[in-house]
Amino acid sequence: MLERKLGNRATLLREVEHDARALARERSCKGFAAAVRAGIALQRGARADALTGLDAAVREFDAAHMKSYAAAARDRAARLRDDASSASEIMTAADVLRAEGVVSPERMIAMLLPGFGV
Repeated sequence: MLERKLGNRATLLREVEHDARALARERSCKGFAAAVRAGIALQRGARADALTGLDAAVREFDAAHMKSYAAAARDRAARLRDDASSASEIMTAADVLRAEGVVSPERMIAMLLPGFGV
């Protein structure tokens, strides 16, 4: 259905990759570039690459003091890992957002890092 409205999926993913490269060239956008690349990897079924990308996004967002985005990336990575430690990471991400005054952490995370379908 999406392809009928927007175009060929493979073409769209290549365009997004191009955009991610442009973001990566901007010093303040490296976290966004990593998150976009993680989303592309997930769309292609490369879960391990998506996790690597989300971990890179966390590091970049932390370095840029972007706590909400870092928490969102941690949450998405934890949900993708879906292992024993994931629940505490998800709770920690939600707590970080609540401390920032966010009433609904999951909705905020979905807004900050959409498209992960977790």
